[in-house]
Order: sequence, then C-alpha cells, then structure tokens
Amino acid sequence: MSYQLATPASPASVIEIASHDISPLSVLLALDGSAASDSAAHLALSLAEHRMAIVQVLQVIDTRPVPIPPPLDVALAVADAAYGEAIQNERETLVAANLEKTLGREVSWPVAIRLGQPSHVILHEALTAGATMVLLGLRHHHLVERATHNDTVHEILRASTLPVLAATDKLGSLPKHVVVGMDFSSASIDAARAALTLLADGGRLTLAYVAPPLTFGIEEGEQLVRQLGVAAAFERVREALRPPHGVTVATVVLDGTLTRNIASTLRAFVDRTEADLVALGARRHGRLERWVVGSVTSDFAREGTHSLLAVPPVEQQPALSES
Repeated sequence: MSYQLATPASPASVIEIASHDISPLSVLLALDGSAASDSAAHLALSLAEHRMAIVQVLQVIDTRPVPIPPPLDVALAVADAAYGEAIQNERETLVAANLEKTLGREVSWPVAIRLGQPSHVILHEALTAGATMVLLGLRHHHLVERATHNDTVHEILRASTLPVLAATDKLGSLPKHVVVGMDFSSASIDAARAALTLLADGGRLTLAYVAPPLTFGIEEGEQLVRQLGVAAAFERVREALRPPHGVTVATVVLDGTLTRNIASTLRAFVDRTEADLVALGARRHGRLERWVVGSVTSDFAREGTHSLLAVPPVEQQPALSES
C-alpha cells in the first residue's frame, strides 16, 4: 500500500493531547490470585518506586456464580459491610500478607475487599477512590471461552472512563518497548502519552499506523492523515509528546488488507519486535462497525496474550486545532 505524503495546509497546525492525564499516578490494583494478577502487583510496585504512583488494592469476591436472587445478593453485601467488620479486617489482612509474600517485601498499600460483579465493583471503586488508572491481570482465553464468556477485563474496557492497564504474566516491571496503535485520533495520541509515563527509562516507543481496510465515514484521525500525510502527521505527534531524554520514539506504517484486520496486523508487528506492551485508544464503535471491522482493543483483550494499555476517548476533544 502506498501513501501520498502531503504538505500541511497550515504550518501552524498543532496536535492537542486529550485530557486523560494519568500523572500523578493513582492506581487501583485489582487482584484475583492469578499469575497475571501477581505480575500486575509487581508492575504496581515498579510504578510506585519509579513513578511515585499511589497504589490502592482491591479484591472482589464474585457473587455471580452463587445461586441466589439479586435482592439477597445485595443484602449479603450490606450485611458484610455493616456486621462483618472483624471478618472483613481478617480478609484484608490476609490479602495484604499474600501480596507482600508475592512481592517479597512489605508495602503499605490500603486493601479493600468487596462483594459483587467484579467489573462493576472495580470501576465503581476506582472512581470513588479518585484513581487515574485501573491495573489488573490479563489471562489468555481459549477460543471456546472467548465465544461464550465476557471476561472481567473485556467488560471493564467496554465501560471504563479511565485508562486500563491489563498485564499478562510476562509483564512484571516497567515496559522497555511499547507499541502504540495510532489512528491519529485524540484517544490514540492520549494513549501514546500515557505509554510514555509507563515506559522504562531509556525505553522505546513505537508509533504504528495501520491503514483501515474499511472506513465508515471520514473519522477524526483519518482527516488528519489526509490533510498532513502520514509522515507529517507522525511528526506532529512526536512534537506534541515531547518524550523525555533517553527515550527513543520510532514510527512505522503497516499495510492493512481486507483479509487481515487491524488487530492481526498490529499483533504480528508486536510479536516480531517482541514489544512488552500494546497501547491503544479505545474508540467507541457503532454496532455495524463492530460487526464488520471489529474492535482492535476488544480483540487484544479477548485473546489475552499481550499486555494492554487502553485509553478511552474524551468526549468533544479535538485532535487537531489551528493556531
């Protein structure tokens, strides 16, 4: 696929970064006892030590498998909070002890135990606590599981208004190489900035653009590409990001085809370059577009083999302004 590089209409055009600012970092760490959850805990420790992140810990007891009607389920949650303080404290102490055993050191992070549907509880607690990011483990799901279940990570990504960092069991420290899926929308630019915050000192950030095989209308990012051309659009993003000294920012254009969707194209590049993390702007898709094109973020989340940073869109936030 070839691209016609164009001279920008106005040299003064600048890209504005959207308003999802995760600094200073306040992380809600959701634990579930899995190996991926343990990696998320180690990543939280790295963020606390190297990025001065404030970490709060949450473990949700999933009540959905319990065969009780919703009113009783709610009643149990209320009773647990009102009358089970001693038991609640014991649970929190046990979670804190297991966490310190996993990390191999003491931490003073506050721990909370809650009952309910994990995705709903995690998002509610994150917003209540004023977190700027949700951090949790991401497990691989086999084909049958992906077809029959909506896992917690996928449910959170669909509803979250906060950036979500889902770590596989391979990511236990700050990533050294992050690939950002760029469509030049505000959300993807915001994802690049969030990725820079998480990137290890001296790390590598790769901005990867995959031309969509099908486009429903001309979207925000595509308008930018058509006006500036891919090379100039990349340069605008690099200028807006202002990466810290020692960080390498690379760019790549990947060919999209009708037989290979955007997620597959991006995944192949991530595997080839052995990147530690994929960062994506989690655009909201209409029903028809999801059916025909699919959602790149959902695809990565459902597969569960690559650590994922997903940044939701900010409403009415332009990617390009004229000054």
